[in-house]
Amino acid sequence: MAFSFFAPRLAKVTGSSAAGVGALGESHYQGVPVFSPVGYSALPAAGTTLLLMELEGSPVAVGSENPCQDLAPGEVRIVSAGGAVLELKNTGEISLNGLIITPQGEMIPPR
Repeated sequence: MAFSFFAPRLAKVTGSSAAGVGALGESHYQGVPVFSPVGYSALPAAGTTLLLMELEGSPVAVGSENPCQDLAPGEVRIVSAGGAVLELKNTGEISLNGLIITPQGEMIPPR
């Protein structure tokens, strides 16, 4: 199936490796590169919904569907498939698996 720049597609990850991602949508895609912001590296877990677009005639993953519940505008949450959670709060606090680190360096244990 020809990939068209004007037709972004959603696809579910079927597998990931250093060689790229396999995903199933309108077609079964193999070796799809994943584009992320500078400094971020991640391989999406199986079942993740990806947004695929075209780059030089081939599909590339440009993002994934992310739940934003309990996240205020401007905040960042990074979650691993293993359950680790890092949140950067608008208050300047960092939450790491429930441990709060204040802007002053104080550590507040999880409740």
